[in-house]
Amino acid sequence: MNISFEPERLQVSRPLGETGTTILALTGDLDAGTTQKLAHRIGHVLAMDPTPETLVLDLGELSFLSLAGIRFLYAAHAGTGAECIRLRVVTGCRPAVLGALRATGFHAVLDCYDSTASAVLACGRAEFVDAVQASLGS
Repeated sequence: MNISFEPERLQVSRPLGETGTTILALTGDLDAGTTQKLAHRIGHVLAMDPTPETLVLDLGELSFLSLAGIRFLYAAHAGTGAECIRLRVVTGCRPAVLGALRATGFHAVLDCYDSTASAVLACGRAEFVDAVQASLGS
């Protein structure tokens, strides 16, 4: 009998976040074979009560990001937007992540940050516009 164990290629952890924010930290590979696992975890987040205002996907520890993974991120972006949840993506300093997003142009579509802290602390675009208008007396 030949038993082989393939190591888990994608790990998803949930560090503590600020109130109203859920963080999912990814380690490993995000590709066609692992997007279903992330979809399952995001499904749990969307089913939470109360639903978080912001979901932060920390990709800073990914070693590989395929086109299928990028497509999944775009679909998650659209899906969370439909649920009125802000999706923020942390790219970290990993060339595999940032390079793949830049090569496909998705860095301009997704709400990307260098660190988890900056993603958590950033206000939403609507809040920013409201703050600017309030400061201008509009």
